[in-house]
Amino acid sequence: MNKKIWHGAWALIVLTGTATANAAEEEKDEAESRTAASEAPQEDGENQGRFRWGISGLGGPYMGAYKGGAGGLDLRFGWQLNDNIGIVAQPHLALGFGAQSDENSASISATALSGVGGLADYTVADFFYAGAGLGVSTGGFASGSISSSSGSAQVADGPFFDVPFRIGIALGSKKPSRRNAFTIGINGHLLFVSSDVSTAQSDGTVTNEKKLGVVALPLISLGYESF
Repeated sequence: MNKKIWHGAWALIVLTGTATANAAEEEKDEAESRTAASEAPQEDGENQGRFRWGISGLGGPYMGAYKGGAGGLDLRFGWQLNDNIGIVAQPHLALGFGAQSDENSASISATALSGVGGLADYTVADFFYAGAGLGVSTGGFASGSISSSSGSAQVADGPFFDVPFRIGIALGSKKPSRRNAFTIGINGHLLFVSSDVSTAQSDGTVTNEKKLGVVALPLISLGYESF
């Protein structure tokens, strides 16, 4: 009888220990599942959409139908769709001047521009970025030249069809759902202009005509970006 009681007691102890171990294992699995579930949204959140902004100081040449040097400012406001792709509106302002001369001629030019464009921006490895889009710029260009045989003046008034573009590198930190970086690159514009040109010859002949042309502004950019 006592043997049966001891055998029953040992059986009960074994069953109880097994059940306790199984319950502890199940609780551990449930805790790990809850932890994984709580961490998953955070990982996804790092690549979710968010507001972005940036600012850049600009300086460099303008060339093509008009030639000189310019400086200005770009701002950017938009939405970062994920870690790679962003859409921004980019208002800009630029002022420029140029002059050159030699033994036989001299010329001078000036520009004042403002406008806004929309760009699609792509970032690779949180470091390299490139973007391009379409926009409109207002303002104008003016230039004049004189030589021993003739003199000319040309003026182009906006609005101008504008192709803004940007390319460069971003140096900074990455936090969950946000990158903050100093940027170095080229922020530029391709402007399609229609100019009124007047030319006076030394014999008194004056001609007036319209010319279509392109002005490129590949400006060196130093800025800050939060995206």
